[in-house]
Amino acid sequence: MPGLVLLACAATVLAGVAAEPDGRVSFRYAWVDEAGAGKDSRKLRLSVTVLAPLQDARLEASAPSGVDSFVQGWSRNGIALDGLALGSAAVIDLEVVEPRVGGEILTFSVQGLDKGVPVRESVGIPVGTPGVPPVLRNGAAEFPAARDGTNP
Repeated sequence: MPGLVLLACAATVLAGVAAEPDGRVSFRYAWVDEAGAGKDSRKLRLSVTVLAPLQDARLEASAPSGVDSFVQGWSRNGIALDGLALGSAAVIDLEVVEPRVGGEILTFSVQGLDKGVPVRESVGIPVGTPGVPPVLRNGAAEFPAARDGTNP
């Protein structure tokens, strides 16, 4: 099962564009430039469209080792999305530093209130190559069934 998840993440990274199912907030993202090419960072274009009237809406980011290690210039307070008209998108270009080995999932979340009800919708974007690297055996990628001594 972890191999299937990693395969899905790798397919998303290779495609360069992905979309999550839409709810009250729609997320779209794309890597604007190619990986490598001697650069330390890549440009990530994140589009956030509010599909319900949210009050106090704010875009926040998180990563297991901290957003500061991935996103250059990200404010710890996030970005306020108040005043964004329904159906219009806030497009944000971010400089993202990809690790040379491994990777993590960078999570963007919109939090706000819809008619007084708390709303939180998120999207996870793979940065680098998250997960355990496969072992190539006889032309096939083999992933461990368990890691760190725990069951999957």
